[in-house]
Amino acid sequence: MKGIITWFVDNVVAANLLMFILLSGGIMSLFTTHQEEFPNVDPDVVSITVPYLGASPEEVERGVCIRIEEAIESIQGIDKVNTTASEGVCSVAVEVADGFDSASVACLLYHKKYKFQKYDMQIVQRRLKQTYQSLH
Repeated sequence: MKGIITWFVDNVVAANLLMFILLSGGIMSLFTTHQEEFPNVDPDVVSITVPYLGASPEEVERGVCIRIEEAIESIQGIDKVNTTASEGVCSVAVEVADGFDSASVACLLYHKKYKFQKYDMQIVQRRLKQTYQSLH
C-alpha cells in the first residue's frame, strides 16, 4: 500500500489523470442514473380488511380473524400471515413467498371465501374482490 502512494506522489500527472477520470465518470453517472421519487414496486403483500361493526377486539378475533387464518392456511405461496384484530375490524396481511405471484395468491384467497362461515359473505367477497382487482 505504501508503494502505491509513493508512486502517485512521484507521478503527479498520473494522480491527476486518475482523479480526472474518477470525477468525469461520477459526473456522467449522475446524469445517466434513472431516479424515481416513487418507484413502481410489485406488492408482495395481499391485504384483507373485514369490518365487524360494534364488536370488541376479542369478538373480532374469535368471529373473523381465526376463521380467515384457518381458511387460508392451506394456500400455497403464503410465506407469512399477520393478523390484527381491533375494535370493529379485522386486518390480515398475507405475505407472498418468493417465486409466487401476488395476483395468483389473491385469486386463491378470493376463491377460498366459502370457508368463512357464520359471517356476512358479501362483505368478505367485496373486500377480496377489491384486492384481487387492484392487483390486475
